[in-house]
Amino acid sequence: MKKTLMILLFCSIKMIFAQENARDYLSTGDSFILDNTEFFLNWSAKKSKILTVEQYLPRDEKIEDFTHLVMYNFFNHDIDMEFAARQKIESLQKSTKDDKYAIINMAESPDGKEYVIDYSVSSDPGAKVPFLEYNIYRFKKSDRMPNKPLLIFSYTKRYYGEDLKAAKKLISRERDAMLTEVISFQIPEIKPVD
Repeated sequence: MKKTLMILLFCSIKMIFAQENARDYLSTGDSFILDNTEFFLNWSAKKSKILTVEQYLPRDEKIEDFTHLVMYNFFNHDIDMEFAARQKIESLQKSTKDDKYAIINMAESPDGKEYVIDYSVSSDPGAKVPFLEYNIYRFKKSDRMPNKPLLIFSYTKRYYGEDLKAAKKLISRERDAMLTEVISFQIPEIKPVD
C-alpha cells in the first residue's frame, strides 16, 4: 500500500513538474477547446534553432495513455509546404505497409494555403495495450513573417482495446466530423518568443 502511494505521489509530482516547465514558446495560449475537449499545454521544447514543439493534452491525461493530443510543430524556416506534406505521406506509407488498419489520405485546401493529411495507424502487434490512432495534420505556411515559416498542427485521437475492427468502424463514422472540427479550428497567430 505504501509503495503504491509513493508511486502515485511520484507520478503526480512528475506530471505537475512537467506542466510547470511547459512554456508557451509560440504564443498559442495555455489552453483551448477543440472537439468539445479542453486542452492544456503539457510539454514544450525548442528542439533546434528552427524547430519548436508544443504538446497539449486534456487535464487528467498523460502522454503514456492519452486519448486526445494536439501538437504544434513550428519550423521557423522557409520549408516547402507541399514537399513536407509529401514527405510525411512517404514516411507513413513505409511505416504502415504491414498495418492492416492503416488508412492515409491527403488533400490540398481550395485556396492552396494548406495541406491536410489524415490517417489511422494501429499499435504494434502484441502490444501490451492495443490501440488504433486517428491523426489529422494541417500543414500551413505563415505569410505574416518574412522567412515564411511552416506550422504543422496535429490532432490525435486514440482508441484503446482488443477490438481494433470496431475502433476502425468508429473512426469511419466520426472521421468527417473530426476533419471538419480540426480544419475549421482557428489556429492562433504564431508569435515565437525566446
